[in-house]
Amino acid sequence: MKKFLISILMVLALCIPATTSAEFFSDIIVTSPDGIWTDERAYSSLEDAISAVGSSNRTIVVASEEVVTDLTIPSNVALDFKRGGKITYSGHLTINTTNISAPSQPIFNPTGSGEADFARGTELRSAWFNNLNEMFDQTVDNYVTVIINSGWAASVTADATVGDNVTLKWEGPGQRIVVNSGFTLSNVKNISAGSYRIFGGSGDIDFKTGSVLRTSWFDSFRSAVSYVDDEDVNLTLIVDGVCTVDTNTATDEYINLQFENGALLSPAAGVTVTINGPVEAGLYQIFSGDGSVRGLSIAEVQWWGADDTGSVDCTSVINKIIDTGVREIHMRGSFKIVGTIDLEDHSWVRFVGNKGRSSIVHAPTAPDTDCFSFSSTGGYQHGNGIENITITSSTSNSRHLIHLHSQARFKMESVYCNGGDVATTGLWIKGGMFGEYRGVWLYDFAGPALEIDEAATTTTQDFYSCVMESSDWGMQIDKAESVSFYGCTIESNISGGAKIGETKSASVNYQSCHFENNGTGGSGLDIRVGVAASPEVSYLSISDSSLLGSGARDQAIDVY
Repeated sequence: MKKFLISILMVLALCIPATTSAEFFSDIIVTSPDGIWTDERAYSSLEDAISAVGSSNRTIVVASEEVVTDLTIPSNVALDFKRGGKITYSGHLTINTTNISAPSQPIFNPTGSGEADFARGTELRSAWFNNLNEMFDQTVDNYVTVIINSGWAASVTADATVGDNVTLKWEGPGQRIVVNSGFTLSNVKNISAGSYRIFGGSGDIDFKTGSVLRTSWFDSFRSAVSYVDDEDVNLTLIVDGVCTVDTNTATDEYINLQFENGALLSPAAGVTVTINGPVEAGLYQIFSGDGSVRGLSIAEVQWWGADDTGSVDCTSVINKIIDTGVREIHMRGSFKIVGTIDLEDHSWVRFVGNKGRSSIVHAPTAPDTDCFSFSSTGGYQHGNGIENITITSSTSNSRHLIHLHSQARFKMESVYCNGGDVATTGLWIKGGMFGEYRGVWLYDFAGPALEIDEAATTTTQDFYSCVMESSDWGMQIDKAESVSFYGCTIESNISGGAKIGETKSASVNYQSCHFENNGTGGSGLDIRVGVAASPEVSYLSISDSSLLGSGARDQAIDVY
């Protein structure tokens, strides 16, 4: 009985056709009668295979070269290229399906005037084309993404244009488009790639306005800038690594530099990088090196590595920023200053903080050290200022927290100075004209909170809603013309509220001001007015103001 069953199985096995040993895919129609499948699914041409599919959803396997003139592949067909399968076309090839799979080999082979139209949203691969120029030519009028294959590199050997709606997408590092000398790759905009090099060669690349590029895509920062400087189009260049610059370099005004956290632009000693366009970065360091970065009009002190926790001295960092020519220096955070922020012979420099959130602790180790020094070695300096910053002295080595010498149109707004009863003066002015001070608070100084020095004539200084409090004198004014106070408060100062014209004549006006509890050291004086010697005369005007003094005084105003 067992021998009989075995015999039947052997007979059945012999009756099974050999072709059934091949794989069977019910949804696959194979072109090529000599292909990898030769059963009833095989068709002699791609056109016949498409006709057989009809409206069904099927995969057509292209396993050899299919030569066509004009051909349309419908959207319900998926193309799967095997072995040496490819489509050679001399006319118009329209591919309405986005479902294409193939190994990294050429599968589109135009001849003569052959032209391809791909379905919107198709993802193609660079290796599917014979060369780079052909890839750009066949996709120029399409809405497609071309994936630059991993490990694939090719050269632009003739002028080429990227289509307006073509996205170049890199699969990973190791792929590079090399533009040969004398040729141009133009109309480049839509790029998707990581932080690795993707461009090379000594040819030219023309980027479209609105392009977003990365420095890591080029061999150097200078190379990136040289590619885009000639465009005169607005684009963004993201600095995404440490870029050492060893040659003087300037960016175009159309380039917007964006710095990722951790990225650095580092000019070598003796090298200057001039930035003529805008910069975008957070409150982190973006510049390093012994060279110089110039051209910025607005900058954060953290961009040069200033510590904003108040733990590390920032004097040298801020002075370096001043020397770069920055016009508006933002100080957002807490900063420690051991020396002097020195603005000798600088004009149009403003220090700007966040109101209530920007502070400086002045902690000098050398005696008689100023915190801010705006000075001039000849003539007036113009347009400097400070706003929205709190400045506090922590040692008796502090002299003047803010020192102004020969300043024209200096402006202070919302600045709070605390002398800690150790600093000599809050605001010291020597010479100058057209100063404007709004919401300035000068508190707790060993000398006068405000002093206008007699060594040079100071004219037209206007104070609005300012406070001079808890110091030796609220103010001491000499050799000054047209100094006016509007809505200011002078109170709780030990020797008196205001000492005017003690050594040189002065002209002072108080309007809607409030004096209270001054002269607590015994004088009780709100205002002392005098002149050093005849014929000098001081002028004092008071209107709509209150002089309440302290209980120890005999008079509110002492004229001598």
